Amino acid sequence: MIIFLIVELWGFVFSFTIELLAIYVVVTSSAYHENFRYILGTYLFEHVFSQLCRMILILFQFDTFTISGNVFTDLPIFICSQARIQLYVASICALYSIVMERSFATYYLRDYEHFRRAWVQVFCFGYSVPVQVIAGLIYAFFGVNFTRILFIMMFIIVNSQLVLIIGTFLALYWYNHKKFNSLTKDYEIRKYSLSIRFQLEENLRALHMVGRGVLGHALFCIFGMVIFAGPFICFPIGSPELELGVAALEAIVSIYGIILISGILIIEPSFRRKTRKILLSFLRRNRLHPDVPIVKMKKRKSDEEANIYFGTIANTMEITGFTLDFK
Repeated sequence: MIIFLIVELWGFVFSFTIELLAIYVVVTSSAYHENFRYILGTYLFEHVFSQLCRMILILFQFDTFTISGNVFTDLPIFICSQARIQLYVASICALYSIVMERSFATYYLRDYEHFRRAWVQVFCFGYSVPVQVIAGLIYAFFGVNFTRILFIMMFIIVNSQLVLIIGTFLALYWYNHKKFNSLTKDYEIRKYSLSIRFQLEENLRALHMVGRGVLGHALFCIFGMVIFAGPFICFPIGSPELELGVAALEAIVSIYGIILISGILIIEPSFRRKTRKILLSFLRRNRLHPDVPIVKMKKRKSDEEANIYFGTIANTMEITGFTLDFK
């Protein structure tokens, strides 16, 4: 248990430093469409918030804060528990949102990159947020009394949805790749358009870069679902095996979060360059000791430099006694 807790602490440190930097890099970058960047940034921020909630839950777990049984005084633990469960649901909804955004990019092929279409974000979150809230409430109110059947249903539904997401993503990639190949091979003017070709190239680039993350994340969600649902199905509530399984899941999620977010910043070239630039700027600004005075160099004008030069020569001649005789 102590080892799992130490791993979680490393995850907290990472979330409140590098992950916040990752959110800034993703949102302010120009590598992808604004809808994609804002969707990804929002889910990353939700993860940071859930990490804060997890810290509060750990304080309750170690009796730093006590559960009184009063609805109002125990409201923080309910909110934090709800936020943590919603994070697990959000990890799947994020895949749905990314696939939806790329589906709209494929549908509005001619001009998607030229218009913001903020309603795409509203549509994605309009689906995601209610699903997260409802799933969290079902877990909170029915998780104790109907544990086994609830987690069996959850396991079946989640894994079937993940298979659907993977299939949809692969279909999107296949469609864009097929259309791009047909466009480059067919030179009829009526079928050829530079704007369409640019959008297809952008779609394929985005799908290729995002694809590794989507497929890898989907496989991890299946693995995480086994770790999460397995102990609840096999062991009774309050058993040491169940508590060990939950602690292991939290530690694994912390490690995975570090790997995933680091991968986002490293694999995408524009994110990598922006992150490197920010970190180098921070290091250069703080590399001097605070007690060491900073010397600022002032660039002089040419006439000032000439006066200084000839003044130095005159002083040298005066000291040495050297004189010029032009007679």
